Amino acid sequence: RRFFRRGPLNFLREHYTSAQADFKKSLEKDSNQPNVLHFLGLAVFHRGALREAAKIFENVIKANPEYVEAIRNLGQVYRELGDYEKAMEQFNTALILDDKQVQGYQFRGSLYYHSGRPVQALQNFKKCLALEPHNEPCQYM
Repeated sequence: RRFFRRGPLNFLREHYTSAQADFKKSLEKDSNQPNVLHFLGLAVFHRGALREAAKIFENVIKANPEYVEAIRNLGQVYRELGDYEKAMEQFNTALILDDKQVQGYQFRGSLYYHSGRPVQALQNFKKCLALEPHNEPCQYM
């Protein structure tokens, strides 16, 4: 439990290596902690180990197929890896499960925008702003 408490603090301080170690120690004590596994994936993602992060998020989703944040974050990993088709699949799945998530519309809109699909991008940014009117990335785009 101590490692799980310390892990998010290290994560928030952007000490991703320490956070990763803390999350791994917590999982050694109890491997049935999808939230801890998700945080581990985020720490690994922020360290730039994208393929490893993808595997972790895939394991979170296997344990809980409706874990929207893990699905969305897997989409982020695919986007960073340049696999825009898989990224879009993940963003779409996340939004089907929860159509009130601001980041889902923001990320999908950004992917549409950078893929040369401005109409779809604008639709997503408008949905993002309808949910969160002061969302700067969506206002900017």
